[in-house]
Amino acid sequence: MRVNIWKQLLTAMTLTLAVCLAHADNASLRITCFPTVSVADGRSTVTVTAEVRDNSGRAVPDGSQVVFTTTLGTFRNAVVTTTNGLAQAILVAGSIPGHAKITATALAFNTVSTYTFEFVGDRSMLSTAKEYIEVTAPDYLMYSMDQRVIGAAGPNKGVNLRYRDIEIESDDLQVNVTSYEVRARKAVLRMGKFEKEFDELYFVLNQRRGFGTTTYEGEVVDFVGGHPFMVPVATKRLRYGILEITGTKVHEPTSQYSTELFVFDDLIEATSGVAAKKATIFPRRNIQFQKADIYIGTTKIASVPLYQLPVYAQSPLVTDQIVNINDSEVSVNYPHYLTLKPGVTSLLRFRTGEKYGRTAGVSHGAFLDYELSWNKGDDMEGGLVVSGLARDDWSVGMRQYLRLDDRSSINAMLEFPAHRAMYGSASYSRHFNGFQMSMSGSHSRSLQGTKFENQSYSLVLEKDATKVGKLPFRMFYGVTATSFSTDSPSGNLNQSAVGMRLRMQMLPQILDSHTMLNASFAATKQQGRNTLSGLGYSADLSLSRRLGPNSSALLGYSFIDDGFTSSIVGKQNLSFQGYMEKGRTYISLFGSRGLDVDRLSIFADASYRVSGLWRMTYSHTFNRYIGDSYLDNIVGLNYRLGFREIGLTWSSRTNRLGFQVFGASIY
Repeated sequence: MRVNIWKQLLTAMTLTLAVCLAHADNASLRITCFPTVSVADGRSTVTVTAEVRDNSGRAVPDGSQVVFTTTLGTFRNAVVTTTNGLAQAILVAGSIPGHAKITATALAFNTVSTYTFEFVGDRSMLSTAKEYIEVTAPDYLMYSMDQRVIGAAGPNKGVNLRYRDIEIESDDLQVNVTSYEVRARKAVLRMGKFEKEFDELYFVLNQRRGFGTTTYEGEVVDFVGGHPFMVPVATKRLRYGILEITGTKVHEPTSQYSTELFVFDDLIEATSGVAAKKATIFPRRNIQFQKADIYIGTTKIASVPLYQLPVYAQSPLVTDQIVNINDSEVSVNYPHYLTLKPGVTSLLRFRTGEKYGRTAGVSHGAFLDYELSWNKGDDMEGGLVVSGLARDDWSVGMRQYLRLDDRSSINAMLEFPAHRAMYGSASYSRHFNGFQMSMSGSHSRSLQGTKFENQSYSLVLEKDATKVGKLPFRMFYGVTATSFSTDSPSGNLNQSAVGMRLRMQMLPQILDSHTMLNASFAATKQQGRNTLSGLGYSADLSLSRRLGPNSSALLGYSFIDDGFTSSIVGKQNLSFQGYMEKGRTYISLFGSRGLDVDRLSIFADASYRVSGLWRMTYSHTFNRYIGDSYLDNIVGLNYRLGFREIGLTWSSRTNRLGFQVFGASIY
C-alpha cells in the first residue's frame, strides 16, 4: 500500500514539473533581524533588513520603496528605499515584552512579508535563547516532528544528557524540546556535587525541579510500650517512594504531583522524524543531528552525516524543509553541512524557488550560499554569510554579539549587498550602579553606482527603575541624544537633538484568569535641528485574552508623536492578533490600521478539514499605504496522499491555478 502511495506522489510531481504557466511580476522579500532576540527596555535597537529580488532573482532597481511596520517598538526610519536589493531599518524596542509582528512591504512589486521577533522582559532572559541541551545515545535516538520530542534508549545507562551543569545518564529518556521536560527510567541525576539515582524521573531542566522514585532514608514513627503507655518513637529507615527535587536538594513532596508525570509519550506513530547518534537542542531555534537518518513514517528516505531542523517547523514532514512545490514551481532549500556542533556550524546552501512572502508565486533565482556561524552560549555569537556564489551580484554579510562582562555587551553587523554598497550598525549597552547606558549607530553608503549616504546615532542614559508610590508602575528617567542624516540624489535631510526622557512601565495587570493588561508611556523634551518644538510622546497599550485551550486574542494600541517618524507613518496605530484551533477548523488573523494616516494591513489564514482526506484553505492579504494597495485572495483544495497533501490553489490577483505538494500544512 505504501509503495502505491509513493508511486502516486511521484507521478503527481512529474506532471507538476511539466506544467508551464505564466508568472506574475512579483518580487521575493526576505526579512532578517539582528540580534535575533532583544530586551523590551525602551532603548535597545534591532537592525531589520529586507532583501527584495525580482522574479529572476536579481536585485530590484535602486530606490524601490519598502515600508516597515511593527506591533511592538518603533522604527526610526519606517519608509526605506532599496540599494542593490537591500532596505535596512532600525527598530527601537518598546517597553512591553512579547512577540512583535514585523511587516515589510514593497508595494511596487506586489509583495509583503512578515517576521515574528521576540522582545524578552529583562536581560537575564537573553541567555536562555542561546543555551542548548545535548543528548547522546549510540544505540537509539529518534526525534518526532509531530510532538517535538526526542526519545533515546541504551542499556546500562547508555543515554547521556547534558544541560549546563546538569547531567542525566539513563536506560530510557525523553526530552520535550520546547518545555525542557525530561522523563527517564533507571536514571542518575547529577548537578555539580549532587548525585542521585532514580528508577523513574521527571525533571524540568531550566527550573531545576522535578520528582523521582527512589530508595531513601526516611523518618518512620513506631509506638513502643504497652497500653495505655504507648510512646511514639521516630527512627530513620530505608524507604521507597516519590521524592521532590528542588535545586540540589531532595525531600518528601511538598508540591502537588501526579504519577502521570512519569508516563512517556508514544512516538511510534510519528508522521516523520530523524534518527541519530547525537542531538544538540537549541529550544528556541533548532536541533542539530549527527549521523542522521531521515524517516517518513517508518520508511528511511535518506542518511546524512550532519543535519539541522527548526524547532517550530511549519510542516510535520522533515523533507518539507528541503523540497516543496508551490504554485507549480519547485522550491529547494538544501543545506550541505560542513561542520555541525554546538560551537560552530558551517554549510553550503542551495536555494531556488523562494516564495513571494504571503503572495502567490515563487522566484526563479538560484543561489549557492556559504554560511558560517559560531557561538559560546551567552558570551558570544556571530556569523558570516557569502550569498550568491558564482553570481555577479554576490553579497557578504557579517554579524557579531559579544558579552564583555556581566554588565555590558555589544552587537555589530556589516553587509555588502551585491558588493556595491555598505551597511553597518553597532550597539553597546552597559549597566552601571544605579543607571544604564545604551549607544547605537548605523552607517550606510554606496560603493558603486548612484551615490547615497545615511547615518544614524543615539545615546541614552537612564536611571534604574523606581517605584511610583503604590501605583503598579515603574519609572525610568534620563537623558537622550540623537543624530540622523541622509544624503541622496532625491534630497538631503538631517536631524540632531539632545534632551530629557521620562518613561513609565506598567507591571502586567492580571484582570482575571484569562486576561492581562500591559502598558507603557514615555515623554521626551529635546532641542536641536529639525526637532519637535514641544514634548514628544509615545505610548503602548496591549490587552491579551485566552479564549480557550487553543485560542487567544491580542488587541494593541500605540501612539507616537516625535515630529519625525510620526509624520511618515502616523501618530496612532491599532492592531489585532488572534488565532483559533478547534476540531477541524484553524483560523489566524492579523490586522493593523493607522488612525490618522492611510495605512492598513489585514492578513487572514483559515483551514477546514472536510474529511480525513480533503482540506480547504483560504488566505487573505491586503496592504495599503497612502493610496498604493495590494490585495490577494488565495483559495486552496488539498487532498491527503499518505503522509502528504497535494492541492490546487487559485489566486484572485493572478487569476490562475497553481499546484502544490510537500509545502501544505496539515491541521
